[in-house]
Amino acid sequence: MAHSSVKIAAFDHLRATPTPEVCPNAETPADWAFRALHFQPSKLQSEILNYQGDRLILCCARQWGKSTIVAIKALYEAVHNPGTVTIILSRTKPQASIILQRIRANMAALDLPIKRHQGRDHSIALPNGAAIFAIAHNAETAVGYTANTLIVDEAAVVADETFAAALPSIARTNGKLWMLSTPNGQTGTFYNIWHDQKLSHWHRVKATVDDVDDANKEIIDLHMRLYPARAKQDFYCEFVQPAGRLVSAELFKNFVDPTRTQRRLPDLN
Repeated sequence: MAHSSVKIAAFDHLRATPTPEVCPNAETPADWAFRALHFQPSKLQSEILNYQGDRLILCCARQWGKSTIVAIKALYEAVHNPGTVTIILSRTKPQASIILQRIRANMAALDLPIKRHQGRDHSIALPNGAAIFAIAHNAETAVGYTANTLIVDEAAVVADETFAAALPSIARTNGKLWMLSTPNGQTGTFYNIWHDQKLSHWHRVKATVDDVDDANKEIIDLHMRLYPARAKQDFYCEFVQPAGRLVSAELFKNFVDPTRTQRRLPDLN
């Protein structure tokens, strides 16, 4: 199945008009990943790849493969939507470039030309006019883009002001927003979106170390023994209360009665 002629044919629609044989209508993104990239996704990974909604948030353990899956999903979107722009925002430019590098690796496996967009180091220009950019964790660098898809990598450590600066990039395009991260405390945009059930249009996917087939149990157990709070966060996706905080966010919410209306203070003027 891994023949170069198959790989080239799988992406002929970037260079010419697609045929039903090359782009079957019933093919899902997970099917495409298996056929074109020879990547066999798990059931949970297939759920992520096949989700077509606009709002996706992934709460995943370390080493689960969230960057790998999102790289495949981002490439699928770019390949099948000519002329679109994808922005990858992360804590640092090298961190954001991890997904970019995996996209490039997949493109190389498909014999697609790998070019930068207008000389920008952390970018990809696809033959169909689609572009992918990686930008650093900075409120100033996050401004000025117009995107069809905004990917926030390691979203739990992206500052709220940076996220706020980047979010308008998809306002005019009514674009997609994907957030992926391992938990990092009980504050911030990632924490709030994950727990706010009023945001019912978000598709939430949680993957712990139990979803990692080849996880080293001895290392996990050692980490749990030495750093229990960190292990619960990194491997079991728990939003751990920061050290020094006397009251957790969950406990505070238990004291709030949502049925009571807020009393208005009298006008003293």
